[in-house]
Amino acid sequence: MFRMMVSGLLVGVVASTACSADDEDGEVWQSDVTKLVISSSGGFEAVTEPTEECPHSGTEYTLTFASKKLDAWRCRANDGGELEKQTVSVTLTQAELDALQPKLAALQLDDDGRCQGADKPSVSLALTTPSGTTAYRDGFYACEADPRLAIEYQTLDALYGAIDTLAFPPLVGG
Repeated sequence: MFRMMVSGLLVGVVASTACSADDEDGEVWQSDVTKLVISSSGGFEAVTEPTEECPHSGTEYTLTFASKKLDAWRCRANDGGELEKQTVSVTLTQAELDALQPKLAALQLDDDGRCQGADKPSVSLALTTPSGTTAYRDGFYACEADPRLAIEYQTLDALYGAIDTLAFPPLVGG
């Protein structure tokens, strides 16, 4: 009984935090965001061997706007199929930050409530403002029981891809 009460309380806290977003018009991005954390995990991937440092594949990016600092880590399979952790920390230029603005502005809440499938990694987003942190989930999996507000998945994936390219640029000619 106590465990159920605590679980219910935690779900209520997460739900009330998530609902603090500007959901009147479905917009997610706010000009006073100080930090963004976007991460992904899951989806259909090759079988990999977990390691202590990487118990599962995934990626996380933390962008602090005041310092323009982007910190990232990802766990990906190496040539031997074993998960390997890569980390990076870069300071973005103003032009790189400016290029992200259209993708941030495009983020919209997804009120569809349907699951689109199970074949892509699940992306989550947390935005911190002076009034607190709001956590969002991937609209691709909107039917799952999760109290966080869902973001339309194509816009979330576009933001994720842009940030991934800033942190881990593709190798040219390699």
